[in-house]
Amino acid sequence: PVRKDFRESTPQNQPKVENLVNLEAGYRFKGQDLIVNANVYYMHYKDQLVLTGQINDVGDYTRRNVDVSYRSGIELETGYRLTNQLSLMANASLSRNKIKEFNEFVDNYDNEDGSQDTIAHKNTDLAFSPNIVANLGLTYEPLEDLSINLSGKHIGGQYLDNTSTETQKLNAYTTLNLQLKYTLKEVLFEEVSFGLLVNNPLDESYESNGYN
Repeated sequence: PVRKDFRESTPQNQPKVENLVNLEAGYRFKGQDLIVNANVYYMHYKDQLVLTGQINDVGDYTRRNVDVSYRSGIELETGYRLTNQLSLMANASLSRNKIKEFNEFVDNYDNEDGSQDTIAHKNTDLAFSPNIVANLGLTYEPLEDLSINLSGKHIGGQYLDNTSTETQKLNAYTTLNLQLKYTLKEVLFEEVSFGLLVNNPLDESYESNGYN
C-alpha cells in the first residue's frame, strides 16, 4: 500500500500488504542477422489493491484488497536484418490479466442512507490491461548516416474498470509513426543528430484513456 491507501481508508478497513509470486522462463537467440527473445511468465497476486467503487466515510473512492488475481502471458521479440540497408523489428505481448473474485460497489442515489449496492463478480479482467500489445518496425538506411523508420503499434481492447463490462471498454486501435534521423560527424562536434518524427500520419482516431 502507498500513503494514499492508508490516508483514505477507515480505521476499521485498513489495507493489507500485497504479495506477489512471479515465475518466468525465457529463451534468447542471437545470430549474425537474427535476434529472437521469448519469455513466458505467471504473476500470482495475493491481496492486490484495486479500485472497486467502494467509498470511505467521507465519500472518496479507495483501493481495496482482492483475494486472488493474476497476470500470465508470453512476450516475443525479434529483429532481422533483411539486407545491409533494411531491417525489421517486431515484438508482442499476449496475456491474461484476471481477478478471480471481487465485490463491486455502485452508488445508488435512491438509498436514503447513502449506502452503495454490491455486485459480485468472478473471473473479470483487470482494468487497463489489454490482452495484446504489439509493435512492428521497418528501418531503411539509404546512406550511412541517414535512417528512415516506419513503426506501427497495436493495442488491444481494455476495460476502464475491473468488471469486464463491454460498454465500459476502450476499443482496440492501431497507429503508425514515421521517423527520420540524420547524423553529422566531425562537424563542429564529434557527432550531431537531427530528427524528424511524424506521429500518426494516417490521422487515425482512437481513445487511449478514459474513466467511468
